Amino acid sequence: MEITETKTKDEQYHPSLRIYDHVLADISRERPLTTEGYRVFLCLLGNVGSKNRVPGPSEIAAILKMQRQNVWKQYQQMVNDGYLVKDENGYRIHPFICWRGSDGNRDNAIIKILCLAG
Repeated sequence: MEITETKTKDEQYHPSLRIYDHVLADISRERPLTTEGYRVFLCLLGNVGSKNRVPGPSEIAAILKMQRQNVWKQYQQMVNDGYLVKDENGYRIHPFICWRGSDGNRDNAIIKILCLAG
């Protein structure tokens, strides 16, 4: 008898999130977040989509019941500190911190970020 693993519909579209804790520990030591920043970042980790896409500040503000401008300030600080990356499609958590998606897509995202920074 052969045992096969079946994936739920959600697992097929949203692979598990891999968190690179050593990188997260390093970045949080060097550039610690405020209390509000940690609240926002943890909420983002809980809402990471494919290729690390995260909801915008308005949606996170509604989830956390925070003022939108305060969440927006936290997003800006996290972009400046390297936690988030902003591109033409919105925000994503930096792929050095965590990744939801294929390894090939992570490599492409890192290359794109490095090209934009250079």
